[in-house]
Amino acid sequence: MPGMDVSRPVFFDDALSRELTLEGLVWDSRDQSASPRAFEGSYGRIYNSVIQSERLRRILFSLWGSTDPLHHLDEFVADAMRHARALAPRPVVLDLPCGGGTLFQRIHGSGVDASVVAIDLASAMLARAVALREAVVPLLDVTFVRGDATALPLARDSVDVVLSVNGLHVMPDASAFLSEIARVLRPGGGLWMITPVTGGSLRSRAILAAARRLSVTSIPPPTLVQLDRLLDDASLAVERRYGGQNITGMACVKREGAT
Repeated sequence: MPGMDVSRPVFFDDALSRELTLEGLVWDSRDQSASPRAFEGSYGRIYNSVIQSERLRRILFSLWGSTDPLHHLDEFVADAMRHARALAPRPVVLDLPCGGGTLFQRIHGSGVDASVVAIDLASAMLARAVALREAVVPLLDVTFVRGDATALPLARDSVDVVLSVNGLHVMPDASAFLSEIARVLRPGGGLWMITPVTGGSLRSRAILAAARRLSVTSIPPPTLVQLDRLLDDASLAVERRYGGQNITGMACVKREGAT
């Protein structure tokens, strides 16, 4: 989009980001060599097709067992957007990692006039997200960023709600991921997160082991008990649980006074 105004949004931290654009649409805060290989190739294509199809998502994730939150994404996102609307007339919503834009239609369908920041490290997934937004929800205000979820190019206390679906388990450092989310969330802001956890069924443990062999993940995700501890350490208080023993969902709020 030649000539497009790409003035930096106010929630960006100039000290952490640098301007590189893809047709004027994408802020890039990472070197291309850092891109995660699995999500740039065939795995990313397959995952994107599954997670964006309600039918495939229900069938394939049901094989995982006890993945309740993934079967109720509409309710999950609607709850998050209600929280965002209560915080600001035009809230900032961070989709992290955004993948291929799976949540865009649900965010738009909530009726909340939000400014969305979509961040992912995989260039191929971001390209899918850009294409989906332009084809399906062109009126949704989205700033696309290629960046590291543990070093976000966003200012402290600049985000009202973070949506994170199947992101934490691919992070090499879950603590750093949650701490960075807490840094950019305003006090009272919310994290709505769905993530696989360790310690569920034998089938779930086998799937997570296969993910490590395929280099989709580098380390096992935390157990539910460990995750609760990590959230508490990051000053994120669990307000609601959406069930699921193998893939679990929760809504958290950043404590007032937390830095």
